[in-house]
Amino acid sequence: MKAWIQTAIIAVMFLTAHSGTFADEAKPGDKVAAKWNDGGVYLATVTAVSDGQLAVLFDDGDKATVGAAEVIRVSRNANFATGDRVLAAWKSARMFPGTVAAKTEFTVTVKWGDGDTPLEVPREKIAPLPAR
Repeated sequence: MKAWIQTAIIAVMFLTAHSGTFADEAKPGDKVAAKWNDGGVYLATVTAVSDGQLAVLFDDGDKATVGAAEVIRVSRNANFATGDRVLAAWKSARMFPGTVAAKTEFTVTVKWGDGDTPLEVPREKIAPLPAR
């Protein structure tokens, strides 16, 4: 069930991108959630930026060039609140949508959009989703 929910959320996410949350300000070294050619979104690091395109190195070692609208910046210092919509790594580098259920200084407990058991995720593996 995660797959179809993720696909729907990702489509909305990229269609409703807005300044400040997405990669319009990304620079080399920034951690991002980037779309891969299988339609999924995975953790990656920006390695270069040129003309609205970002070269990224995925956490598994794969490389790609993606448009700025196909990434969301991940920030360990993001100020998440209970109820915020997020994209978070679920047991690996693949990211899925959910809602913040609780938070600590270092982690956020994510209630998954497909009803899966909530999971505590390190802050550096979570990206904010735009408000609907």
